[in-house]
Amino acid sequence: VVSPLIALMKDQVDQLRAGGIEATFINSSLDLAEQQSRGREVLAGQHRLLYVAPERIMTTAFLDFLRRLEVNLVAIDEAHCISEWGHDFRPEYLRLGAAADALGRPTVLALTATAAPLVRTEIAERLGLRDPLVIVRGFDRAIPAAWRADTWAAVMIVRRVFGSWIRGQVILGLVVGTATFVGLVILALFL
Repeated sequence: VVSPLIALMKDQVDQLRAGGIEATFINSSLDLAEQQSRGREVLAGQHRLLYVAPERIMTTAFLDFLRRLEVNLVAIDEAHCISEWGHDFRPEYLRLGAAADALGRPTVLALTATAAPLVRTEIAERLGLRDPLVIVRGFDRAIPAAWRADTWAAVMIVRRVFGSWIRGQVILGLVVGTATFVGLVILALFL
C-alpha cells in the first residue's frame, strides 16, 4: 500500500492489527535495524499488507526487495496525489506506474476521496491503466453500522461486490469515515 503520510500508515496498520489482520509499515520513522527486521518479517510471510511511502517504493533497492515477494497488488492510497490537479501533489506519485511495471504489472488499485473526472482520467493515464474499472460514490462519509461493528462482515460485503474481478486495474473514488476501509477493500479483493 503506497501511502503519503507516516501518521496515516501507522493509524491504518494499528486499526488493521486490532482487527486481526497482519500488516506493517516501513518508513523513516523507524531506525534502520527496525526497518530491516520488518523487511525480514515481510519476506517470511508474516504480513499480508505492507505500507510504504511513494519515495521508498521508487528506490531501486526497495523495488529489488519487492521483487523477492509475490506482489499481486499495488494499492495507492490518496491517489489524487498522482494528478497535477490534485492537492498534495508529490512528484514520486508520478512514477508509480513505472513501479507497477517493475513489479510485473500486478493489479493496481488507486483509492481517493477527492478525484473529479479530469483527475481520475489523469490517474489512469499516469498509472498506465487500460480501461480501468472506475467506481465513484458520493460524499456521505457515514459507513453502515454493520461495517463498523463487524470487520469481517465488511470484508465479505466488499468481496461480494468485487468477487468476480481478480486481476486488473481499478480506481475507487470513495469517501468514507474510517481509515480501515482501504485495508478492507484490499483484503476483500485478495483474501
